[in-house]
Amino acid sequence: MLGVLSKIAIAVALVCGPMLAGWCSAQSSGYQRAVRQQAFWQDASEETIPPGYGDGPSDGGMIAENDDGEFVGEFGEMLDENSCVCPNNCDDGPDSIFPDGVFNNRGPLWYSSVAFTMMQRSAPTHQGTALPLAQLFQEALTTSGQVVLLHPLVMGTSGLDFHFTPGARFTIGRNLFEDVLHRQHAIEFTFIGLNTWSTSGNAIGGPGFSSSTFAQFAGLFSKFPLTVGGFNGASLMTMADSSSFSNFEINYRISKLPRPDRISQLPDGTWMQVATPTLVPSFITGFRMFTLNDHFNWFSSGVHSDGSVFQGVYNIKTTNVLAGMQIGGDVIMNQNIWQLGVRAKAGVYGNLAKQSSEVSIVDPDLGNASGTGQGSSPTTAFIGDLGFFGTTRLTERMYFRGGYDLMWVGGIANAAEQVQYTSNIAPVVRKNGHVLLQGVTLGVDICF
Repeated sequence: MLGVLSKIAIAVALVCGPMLAGWCSAQSSGYQRAVRQQAFWQDASEETIPPGYGDGPSDGGMIAENDDGEFVGEFGEMLDENSCVCPNNCDDGPDSIFPDGVFNNRGPLWYSSVAFTMMQRSAPTHQGTALPLAQLFQEALTTSGQVVLLHPLVMGTSGLDFHFTPGARFTIGRNLFEDVLHRQHAIEFTFIGLNTWSTSGNAIGGPGFSSSTFAQFAGLFSKFPLTVGGFNGASLMTMADSSSFSNFEINYRISKLPRPDRISQLPDGTWMQVATPTLVPSFITGFRMFTLNDHFNWFSSGVHSDGSVFQGVYNIKTTNVLAGMQIGGDVIMNQNIWQLGVRAKAGVYGNLAKQSSEVSIVDPDLGNASGTGQGSSPTTAFIGDLGFFGTTRLTERMYFRGGYDLMWVGGIANAAEQVQYTSNIAPVVRKNGHVLLQGVTLGVDICF
């Protein structure tokens, strides 16, 4: 009887063995596909099951029940070298794997971010040093030969409208080491720039007439004295402003490491690596250089009552070179396939501000005039920036990034605020201007 049963058992094993092996292989492949779709996967080697652990899945991993009742897996092999979690820093071997079945997130050796930006800059301030250019159909009273304007000016530098223009943002960093407090130290380089703004405005006037007690000026006037030609009684005035900036940073970053990942079993019996939700703060300090170039042009033309044509041209160029140290940081909510964060940085910088001005007046009645002036002045400036961003995983090495950035720069020389309303230009720099840069960022983060 025992012999017959033995023969039956052997026959069943020969028939069902290949079927069971194929089913197990299919289950393992399904597990691998599920893990690769959700996170990162690797093969598992055979392990000795410690006391108290249950049976492992078909691919050799072990399972254990944590305090929350969730089943997690432990694998003795290193993480997949194609992933961003631990591609190169896993060379330490099993030190990156904790004995309780979790993975230590060490971070990639190199990381980078390449982004497209659409940024806008604010208009120059309309202060006493700013340029109130002209008014269409100004009314004026004459008192002892002096003209008193009655209406506010209709065109000025505060009306310059700078639109959003394209640019780039680029960051490359290298993780250096993990300290005894389990913080990641890194050094990174960031560039922001290539945005160029250009805008213009114009006002049109016409011939004027007067009576014995009241004068109606249809021409366009400015703050230049009436004895100076070129910029008073004009029939056309235009202004144009163009600017660009570049931002360079070298920063040292200290980041809290995310909480370890776990290998969890899904309801369908498959397994995947799951990131533990973590709030990850970072501290940043480093060196920043910021440059802002600005070019302002003011053109005026008209015809005197005797038919003679006059014109005036005022060109101003300014440069600002800021350099100094900054501090800041960011806070990131780290989830399994997405992140949300906020970043803030600030610093006080030395600024070498320069201006170069040129005036040219051609007026047959009031006389020609011209003048140039240059000036430079070291001063202190401030930069503060704030950014909101989010990322989502595209592949094991690539994330999509989107965000909105704001940068406020104070203590600079804006070109439109350097007008002196005279042909005898003094070599001075007005350096109390400011500018706000803001815009959208879209790009990808890549680790390697």
